Amino acid sequence: MLQPVQQLVELTDPGRCLTHTDATQVVGKLPLDMKQLGVDALTLSAHKMQGPQGIGALITNHKPRQVLISGGEQEKNRRAGTENVAMIVGLGKAAQVARLEMQQKSHHLLQLRELFESKLEAIPGVVFFGRESARLPNTTYFSLPYYHGETLLMELDRSGFALASGSACHSQVNKASHVLTAMGVDEGLALNAVRASFGMSNTLQEVDALVSKLQDLINKLPAVIRQAAV
Repeated sequence: MLQPVQQLVELTDPGRCLTHTDATQVVGKLPLDMKQLGVDALTLSAHKMQGPQGIGALITNHKPRQVLISGGEQEKNRRAGTENVAMIVGLGKAAQVARLEMQQKSHHLLQLRELFESKLEAIPGVVFFGRESARLPNTTYFSLPYYHGETLLMELDRSGFALASGSACHSQVNKASHVLTAMGVDEGLALNAVRASFGMSNTLQEVDALVSKLQDLINKLPAVIRQAAV
């Protein structure tokens, strides 16, 4: 879900605090205007817009800041160390292409997600999280009450489908999402939560295949379990 960054910034005192937003997931998918958001700093990563892995950017306004790494004059005396020019160029090119192709990309990703969710609705008991809120066009977060999230992921992985049970930052943590529990979601349902993220290389046929596999896995469950979710 998209957070109301601009409204949150308006609640702060610009003379006493600095505001920062991690825009890694948004860049290349939706329009992004740092001035409109009103933040003092913004971070992004190249790999989220099909750029090289291992390079990102911290964009700031002109307020004075503490030096991150001292000892050299690189990056306006803020971060010492030899710059990785090739990676920086890759980041810049990825950003340029992402801006030019943003509308086309967003349309394609939204088409994939809407098809997936519309077909998934036919599965009894499926629950979508944040579906009525403003979201990125490429992700959906759902839960099958009768299928533990990690078990479902392993079954899907065996068939060549790579989904996740939460954010990549917490991929090794096998417990309910603190975000879902803060939203009031039952812990058992939160443990079953699975996230699907679609990319530009994905097709409508692959979405059909994923839904078909999910339905196949559910059909293999004992009838008493499936009926309990209806």
